[in-house]
Amino acid sequence: MLTSKYPPSDNLYESQSREGDISLMLCHGWSTGEIEAFFEDDNGGDPVPGLDVLIDDIRAEYANLIPKASEDAQRLDTLRDALAERNLAFSFDEGLTQSDCAEEAAEQAENDGRSGYVYCTNQDVDRVIHTGELYFGFSSVEAAESLVEALRGVGLTPMWGGKPTERVACEGLVVELPLAD
Repeated sequence: MLTSKYPPSDNLYESQSREGDISLMLCHGWSTGEIEAFFEDDNGGDPVPGLDVLIDDIRAEYANLIPKASEDAQRLDTLRDALAERNLAFSFDEGLTQSDCAEEAAEQAENDGRSGYVYCTNQDVDRVIHTGELYFGFSSVEAAESLVEALRGVGLTPMWGGKPTERVACEGLVVELPLAD
């Protein structure tokens, strides 16, 4: 989508243009209904005139450019199972900040009876869309070690210096998903 006539905005929480914001929301997997609700909330709860036509135009461009999941997107999907096999929960694109995501992932780990967790924030997903860099947070050094092993197992090349305060990173990714609905 970066080369489309509707390139995505830089991030979800700082509006740049309606077209760019819609494009980025689609890149994050938002449905048409979620996008409409977002802009209606921004408009005092009232429908936004012409929004449905604009969303349809951007969706058509998106569907034309991204008909199927990229290889890296498929690898990240497989990563969820690889982490589950290592007794780790995975929270992806479910919170803005690291603390939001850590809290969400910890709750998910507890509910699923997992020993730890891994997460990527909304901002991490914004970054991978624009730069190909994806960062992972984790609950412990042991979780990070398992994450690195799982990333290698699904065909990615992680970088991590072994420090508990340093996030695991992957570079050069192309993460593109087909439309959610």
